[in-house]
Amino acid sequence: MPLLGCSLGSESAQFRSLDESGSVEMTGVIDCSTEKKLKRFLQNHQLKTLVMRDVPGSADDDANLKLARFIASLNIKTVVPQDGVIASGGVDLFLAGKIREVEDNSVVAVHSWGDLFGGSGIEVYREDPGDPYHQTYIAYYRHIVSGLKDGRSQNDINDPAEDFYVYTLQAAPVDGTHCMSGKELVDWGIVTNDTEPETLTHKEHEYCTH
Repeated sequence: MPLLGCSLGSESAQFRSLDESGSVEMTGVIDCSTEKKLKRFLQNHQLKTLVMRDVPGSADDDANLKLARFIASLNIKTVVPQDGVIASGGVDLFLAGKIREVEDNSVVAVHSWGDLFGGSGIEVYREDPGDPYHQTYIAYYRHIVSGLKDGRSQNDINDPAEDFYVYTLQAAPVDGTHCMSGKELVDWGIVTNDTEPETLTHKEHEYCTH
């Protein structure tokens, strides 16, 4: 659930320029300081491709979605490089890219969220699909994420945005993570290029528990 106030990650995200063409590497946890850091960084650097080397999640959900909307407004490419890792809120941020690429042997991991009372996201969704917290993410996927597709052939949800949200809740519990397969990355439209599922192999990783 959303965290109150300004929440800082223990390994707060950092940015560094990789070359003069606008490739920028991002590593670390997204928190309430990340958007300010990026905007300050952009005063002296251009950004055309955000290379997400190791972005394991966010310490502040609201700040993460605010940053993602800013990234989306830039119409840039987001890339998970070879041997890169994105998880949880890092996946949401990755989806803000107008063009999205996942390179070989990388990790894209999703899971459910949990609340302070031990409840899981999927339980809360089943009780109240219209809850504002659910709708915040569904609206983000629906209006900000380009090219998202319905990745499951049989389900009772007709909206790809809501279906993807529910998929992340069901993929793994809050204390675990599901590493998306190449087929899942293509079927859901997580990658926007003409990648074939069999070309995306994934290494075993500590994040991959389900």
